[in-house]
Amino acid sequence: MPSSSDFRADAVRFAALARASTDPEIIKNLQERERSSNTLADNAQWLVDHEGHTVLRSDNKEIAGDEAAIDRWNAEGGLENDSGQ
Repeated sequence: MPSSSDFRADAVRFAALARASTDPEIIKNLQERERSSNTLADNAQWLVDHEGHTVLRSDNKEIAGDEAAIDRWNAEGGLENDSGQ
């Protein structure tokens, strides 16, 4: 998986390409790619910062605690078996 610094490097590259372009559509596309790369970098850093606060699903995908609770609730039948209703 790429690191946050890999995504940040992509963002810098997209920003430079956008500054060098004169085509408005290309500029818009590159700016969106820059924003997306920065978001991916933030997300990758969050995963590193919260490594001990995530759980592993049965299919070995890492997810955050709230999502784990939702997955567990859904696996147990969700609304169909919700005793609160």
